[in-house]
Amino acid sequence: MKKRAVPRRKRKHREAEVRQYQRQLRFLAAELAKAEERQRHRIAADLHDDVGRALTLAKMKLDLICRDEKDGRLAGLLAEPANLIDQAVRDMWSTIFELSPPPLYELGLEAALKWLVEKHREEHPGIRFAFEDDGQPKPLADDVRVVLYHAVRELLFNVVRHAKASRVTVACLRDGDKVSIEVADDGRGFDPAAVATRDTRKGGFGLFSIRERLACLGGRFEVKSGHGCGTKALLVAPLKGVRNRKGRR
Repeated sequence: MKKRAVPRRKRKHREAEVRQYQRQLRFLAAELAKAEERQRHRIAADLHDDVGRALTLAKMKLDLICRDEKDGRLAGLLAEPANLIDQAVRDMWSTIFELSPPPLYELGLEAALKWLVEKHREEHPGIRFAFEDDGQPKPLADDVRVVLYHAVRELLFNVVRHAKASRVTVACLRDGDKVSIEVADDGRGFDPAAVATRDTRKGGFGLFSIRERLACLGGRFEVKSGHGCGTKALLVAPLKGVRNRKGRR
């Protein structure tokens, strides 16, 4: 038996429903991302205010005891716990920066990206990392700034873990009413289509998540790569106020 054709009006109605459903999913994904970032920021603040204060006071008291000790024996015994506290403080600051980097909120996206590149340069001396900025003002809404930072962080993580690159460049530029960030490497490359397909089932490289989150913000994400050709990932997002103006048009 022949299948009955779906009337044009009914088909258009179903397509509109699908588009509306997709918009709702993207909105929910964006709200989830905001909630996650608020939670990360709160945990980082709690670590700084509570754990950081307690560790600092403990270290100060140990230092006072060591200075007041006459024969030096107790100071020798306390040297190891003092060193452990110093290491705990360093680990705590590293965790705070991973959760919610202060430069991102205090100095802006460019400063946070520069810090991120420098951090990777220190941790991976076998790879040449470079950061480029055109010096143009790039006012960004908080949610856009956060998504862009974490997207670049994810891309750099992927480069270090998968690309076998010797050189990586992060370039942050203003393009009219948009900000454009390119993460380029000279690594072994990959098939973006295959990775995007794998994203939803096995985690992939996070490309699908980056693309969806940027789409929710009125931006876009493009990847150009191929086996043996390196990779160029482009993140584009609207500057502050652009989304609202477009929404009223």
